[in-house]
Amino acid sequence: MARILYPLVLLTLISNLRGITRIYILESIPQTSSYYIPEADSILQGFPTGEGQIPNFLLINGDTGYVVNSGGFGGLSSLSKVYLPTNTLMDEFTLDYGKNPMEATMVNGKLYVTDFSSVSGPNILVIQNWMLVDSLHAGKRPSGIASKMGYLFVTATGINEDYSYDSLSYVYRLDPETGTMDSIPLRPNAVKVLD
Repeated sequence: MARILYPLVLLTLISNLRGITRIYILESIPQTSSYYIPEADSILQGFPTGEGQIPNFLLINGDTGYVVNSGGFGGLSSLSKVYLPTNTLMDEFTLDYGKNPMEATMVNGKLYVTDFSSVSGPNILVIQNWMLVDSLHAGKRPSGIASKMGYLFVTATGINEDYSYDSLSYVYRLDPETGTMDSIPLRPNAVKVLD
């Protein structure tokens, strides 16, 4: 049976969550989530992503999902914490107006969230216990982030204030404890790094 899916932001596979495979689908239109169960060939309504929010990314840690919600054009952005087995919204943390979070990773109980809105200032938000505890800088308009071997790996697109592109973008390797960083230059508009 063929299905048409509306514009998707993200597909995330969770295998064997309570014995059932789920493929989570974050939809920018109509700002919601669903999940697909391949064994039953069914798409079901997922968890709430937050009021008026546009989901960009889902980070999964055990039975908990952390949803990175962009504010779109003019809305507030947030992070949502969801209990995945029951699709229950557990908590939501609203970010300051003008932030445009794209992705997140977790290291030692802290969420590190890229802020695409920032060209020159702090653009990695550090969240712990639903409080902004620090911020770091990694290039122009970071989008992707992953963690491995105690480091954060961040893609910075190199997109300027006027949305023109620099001739290079970068992947940064950042030590979250010391703030030290090195980088690898890439072609323009690097957007994702996978762990």
